[in-house]
Amino acid sequence: MEAGRLEELGPWRKEQYPFLPKKLVGSPLPAALGPRTQGDVEALRSAIPEGLYQDRLGSYVGVGQGISDHILEDPDKRWDGREQYSPLIPDLVGHSQEIWVGFMRHMDSGRVFLRKRYVKAYEIEKGRVIGLLADEIKGQMMSFDIIRSKDLTGGRLRSGRLLYPTK
Repeated sequence: MEAGRLEELGPWRKEQYPFLPKKLVGSPLPAALGPRTQGDVEALRSAIPEGLYQDRLGSYVGVGQGISDHILEDPDKRWDGREQYSPLIPDLVGHSQEIWVGFMRHMDSGRVFLRKRYVKAYEIEKGRVIGLLADEIKGQMMSFDIIRSKDLTGGRLRSGRLLYPTK
């Protein structure tokens, strides 16, 4: 997978999935959050839980340097503390609340890729819920993002066609 920015092709259609809850509900944290690593590239790279993780559909996802590379591509925007949530990556993949599939276009080359998105909400303290998402392309996790919002109704979390859960 080439480095660079990707854009999503096509939104999700809420009316196609009337069985989905309008708002994601936060799960308890399964692991302690990690430290912030602002400015320390080696600490960032070591904070990512590298490995091969199985998702709810039986597919395997490789997690490695691609996540830290994603953050380092645009550090002013992406080195925003999301790395402290990286200990949750194995749970995000293995126990996703939703899994979506959709197409992404590489902004520089125009190449189109099939992307699988893992989505889960966590209650990080009483009344404070965050949404985590990770995108996988060709079996490798390529991006990891956090949505800090009081209203986790979809937006950037839900995109493409729903693979899990089914009715």
